Amino acid sequence: ATTTPALAALAPGASKSLTYKVKVESPTVAGRTYTNSVLENTSSLAGTVPGVRTSSSTATTAGDYDDTAADTLKVALPAITKSVTPDPVTIGNKVTWHVAVTLPKNLKYFDTTVIDTTPDGFDLDSRSATCVSGCTGSEPAIAALAPTAGAGGTIQAAWYLGDIAPTSSDRVYDLVIQGHLRDTYRNGGAQVKDGDVRTNSASVKTDRTDKVSGTPSTVPGSFDD
Repeated sequence: ATTTPALAALAPGASKSLTYKVKVESPTVAGRTYTNSVLENTSSLAGTVPGVRTSSSTATTAGDYDDTAADTLKVALPAITKSVTPDPVTIGNKVTWHVAVTLPKNLKYFDTTVIDTTPDGFDLDSRSATCVSGCTGSEPAIAALAPTAGAGGTIQAAWYLGDIAPTSSDRVYDLVIQGHLRDTYRNGGAQVKDGDVRTNSASVKTDRTDKVSGTPSTVPGSFDD
């Protein structure tokens, strides 16, 4: 949509602010961007008179009589938090990581994938995944993708949540990994020692259009967000 307001004459050095409200289409897609652009044209004198300078005149100052600006709005993306119990741990201790993924309401999500990276020094024992809040019952079945070896002895475990329709409430998924602390590191075989700090990380990925057909067996190669 385009709006073309006309302003009264401005004194040298003066300015005028224009404010208007718009509403994002509903539903929209997580991560989609909307760019608002503005073009300003003015002249040195009112009306068509000899010597008037505009952006299309041949005067060397013609470039002073127009300008452009733009601002881009990005739609919200899923949020993710992690927790672990117990902490600290010792050799052989069982640990449980919870990955909480929140999908903001009234948005569509495509190819939603959660990727968890378990640090070297831990083995994975089991996984589970549940939609725990804001669920409609029509969500796609959650697919646990096979764990893969990552760089530096890490293990990548992932879940494919799929294409998720808008709902009137935020959805929250609880993704759980259970594992235990090893006595040696996979990468290099060194002993796990008292005071070693190991960090588990997770991320949630989505696309702005549906790029994945069916349920993948591995993590898709790229995402929009």
